[in-house]
Amino acid sequence: MLTLERDAGRRSAPREEESAPEAPVRAARRNTGRAALFGLAAALSLAGAAAGAMELARGSDYFRVARVEFRGVSSVPEKTLARALETRAGENMFAVDLAQAGERVAAHPWVKSARLRRELPDTLVVTVTERVPLAVIDAGGAVILDTEGVALPPLDTVPADLLPRITGVDLKGRAIKPGAVVDAALAREAALALDELRGFRLFGESRIEALDASNPDRFVITFSGTDTQLVTPRGRWGDEAARLRTVDYLLRGREGVVARIDLTFVDKVIVRYPTMTVQKRG
Repeated sequence: MLTLERDAGRRSAPREEESAPEAPVRAARRNTGRAALFGLAAALSLAGAAAGAMELARGSDYFRVARVEFRGVSSVPEKTLARALETRAGENMFAVDLAQAGERVAAHPWVKSARLRRELPDTLVVTVTERVPLAVIDAGGAVILDTEGVALPPLDTVPADLLPRITGVDLKGRAIKPGAVVDAALAREAALALDELRGFRLFGESRIEALDASNPDRFVITFSGTDTQLVTPRGRWGDEAARLRTVDYLLRGREGVVARIDLTFVDKVIVRYPTMTVQKRG
């Protein structure tokens, strides 16, 4: 091994005392190499044991699928999801690809996500997050939208006639297939309005029937059993819901003569009667 002096202009032959320190370095490298080999051998041994144990588990009758437990399911029939799972009773638990099985379940339009885990010795647990039905939109027929604007096929467990309708939307003749996103922005705005009005029934007795979305800045909301309209903002809410509760209280007993309640003004509520307009500040 050659040793170079700091001065590149002068070179000299290596001296004995300069080469002597190299021997311990070689010894240390040899010891490090042996430790690495021993560590690798141990790791391979453990990996081999784990692989062997997995092979034993795969061949054991003890680990056989006997039950599938669905959690978080309220709308989609469990039998429908079980068919999508494609897992048979008696199949080895460790032969089930959890990721692929979860993707098959999540392919159902009503399922937002699905996660599987093994509960040994014989149970597969499927945790499902379902989509939340929001309203019905006319798209060449009644189509249920979820809170993200995804089109959902009809289900017997979710009667479409109990959901509010969204009207005034021009889909330009688009054919809407289940699972397709119809209008995510509209769904967010409608979900916000319905959330702000959660539990609100006009004058205590009429539920929300429809949201007219023909105006890009506001919803015109109608209720069952009354001609009164409620005008609300789209995508922007402050204290409108609180002001509406005040107006609702003040108009009890006179609801039959109210034509429209407008919440789109910053500092007041406009109550319109069929023959006159009265401003009530709330």
